[in-house]
Formats: sequence, C-alpha cells, structure tokens
Amino acid sequence: MRLSTDTSFGYPVLVPNGTDYVGASFTAEIQPAVSLDLSNVAISYTVEVNEAILRALQEEGRASFFLEVGCRDTWFKHLYPIRDLSGTINIDGGKLCNEFQVTPLIVANEPISSLNFPNFNEEYGNLAFNINRSQVLAVGDTKRFLIFREYFQNAHKLIVTGK
Repeated sequence: MRLSTDTSFGYPVLVPNGTDYVGASFTAEIQPAVSLDLSNVAISYTVEVNEAILRALQEEGRASFFLEVGCRDTWFKHLYPIRDLSGTINIDGGKLCNEFQVTPLIVANEPISSLNFPNFNEEYGNLAFNINRSQVLAVGDTKRFLIFREYFQNAHKLIVTGK
C-alpha cells in the first residue's frame, strides 16, 4: 500500500495540512549521507510531534515511530523502527538507486480502544475510535532524495576490439 497524506483511513490520522487534528503537527527533518564508495546510506533524522496523546502512546510502547524508506528502481521498501526522536539509520547502498523516498509514520503497536483526542476536528464530535494493531496514526511529509551511480565505471571492459 502506498501511503499518502491524501489517503482516507476511516478514522482521524495526523497528516501535514490535514483537517483531522486541529493545531497538531508531526514533522521530520531527514538528511541522508552517502559513503564515498556508495556502499552505505546513513539517514539522519529528527522527529517532532506536538500532539501529547500520540507522544504518550509512543512513550508507553503502545505506538511506534517508523521511517519508511522506498526505492522504485530497486523495488526496495522497508519500515525502520525509530526509538529516539533523533538518530541515524544505515542502509546498504545497493538497495537505493536514483530516487528514493523517506516517510515518517506513527503506527499502533497494539489495539487501542476508545481513542479520542481533544484536538480532533469538531466534525468528529465526541466520537471515539477503536484502532487495530498496525494501523497508522500519523503520516509525515514524504521526502525525496537522489543517489546516482556510475553504471559503467569500467566501460572499456565492455568494448571488445578485434585485431
């Protein structure tokens, strides 16, 4: 499933510029660094969430923060759990080529019953939602990055000359 901030989940999800939450935000500063030999990509991150209940769910272990890293050209997609609000994840450089994307997420670790936030949009009234394990609670902006490789580093070996 491709996650998008335009996806409708059937329950309130914190997304950038969304209307489900009032005055809440979930952002991530993402900065990749590629090793000189392209064998490793280190992705540094800093996550901020100003919704107290989502933060409490994470601190209690009932929800987790993730970085979803994906690359269409290599068919790579992986969810990396992040325990701290800032840190670095390392990815084998061979898994990423050309454009790759990083999306921060908050996901339920367990069923959460009667979830109701004071910051829900008033259209929800006093509704409470039952969230299942693995359901998305928040989606941050997807960041796109480019990594280029020289496909033919030794092109002379590909050319056969006859004598």
